[in-house]
Amino acid sequence: MEMDKTINYIKKSVRLSFSIYGAKDSLNISRDVIRILGFPKFVSIRIKDRNHFAVVPSDVKEQMSFSVPKNLFTTKSGQFRITSKGFVTTILARNNLDKNVTYIVKGTYSEKENVVFFNMENHRIVIDGKTVKETK
Repeated sequence: MEMDKTINYIKKSVRLSFSIYGAKDSLNISRDVIRILGFPKFVSIRIKDRNHFAVVPSDVKEQMSFSVPKNLFTTKSGQFRITSKGFVTTILARNNLDKNVTYIVKGTYSEKENVVFFNMENHRIVIDGKTVKETK
């Protein structure tokens, strides 16, 4: 019974998210995404269509993959920030979103595929650290 409480707490506290900072041409992959994918050495971002993309783990360097920062879990301030003007501009333009705004997109984990999927239709708009609008 105690184990069930622990598992439920873990499921409720996991935040699978992907932040897009349009004004800074960068994005941030949450620690929980890396954790649930099994602490891979690399991840790649794969665009499925206009609204959907996925973060996929890899233990080897591949084309369009990014190295997971070594300090991501060893320091409190560790972040997985990627600067990519092309990707940020493309994903925001495809979804008719404002480049000067920060968006946080919730992810869904597929245990079968060991991939975290993201849908740009399900996002929050954050300005000055406060959510001002949430979709779906």
